[in-house]
Amino acid sequence: MKQKMIYLILFVSIAFNVGFLVMSTVASCRKPDTFMPTPPAQRHQRMNKAFHDEDIKTARIENMELRKELFRELAKPEMDRQTIDQIVSNLIESQRTLEQNVLLHFVKVREESTPEEAQEIFGEYHKRYERNRERQTNQRDKTKTRKGETR
Repeated sequence: MKQKMIYLILFVSIAFNVGFLVMSTVASCRKPDTFMPTPPAQRHQRMNKAFHDEDIKTARIENMELRKELFRELAKPEMDRQTIDQIVSNLIESQRTLEQNVLLHFVKVREESTPEEAQEIFGEYHKRYERNRERQTNQRDKTKTRKGETR
């Protein structure tokens, strides 16, 4: 009886191992499905390309570095107003360049789009912008209300 039980367990184990090997072989031989974005997804990819454009990446990195430099200067025990003013000036110029590059990319996408595509893409961005503004306004109102209640 003991020997039959061992053979049964061995047979089941081998069956599972063979099944696993067959399934893994079939899965590795199968051609993976390639993702083909739908036209709306392609349009949004064009918009998001702005955040991967080399000029925009460079401007973003420069902007972050200037902000770090500003906060390092502000953290020093002795504040050098001239240095801080220079960093702030460079930071404002960097921010201007960044905004200009992103907005010019949006204009380029609009020029390449049909009116329907433009309505879909930029209409969505407009709705998102409005939701964010509304959320910020509501948050500001809540903060004012809480401050008024505590006083």
